[in-house]
Amino acid sequence: MTDDLRPAGIFRDLSTNPETKMAILTDCELAVDDFAAKHGQTIREHYAIGGYNLDFEEAYQAAACLWRYLRET
Repeated sequence: MTDDLRPAGIFRDLSTNPETKMAILTDCELAVDDFAAKHGQTIREHYAIGGYNLDFEEAYQAAACLWRYLRET
């Protein structure tokens, strides 16, 4: 599991897939709600592979935090 769903850890984990990384970097230009709705699902699917099931709200919040992290760096 990632570092308690901290944005840097999530980005590191998702960046193992180059297509996902590119999509995230491109989509950080979206509004936060649009990004979170789209990539909350990306986060859910990624961690489900490892057996960690996030509910929609957890994944949405993690994606919103990731958006903020990427916009600040």
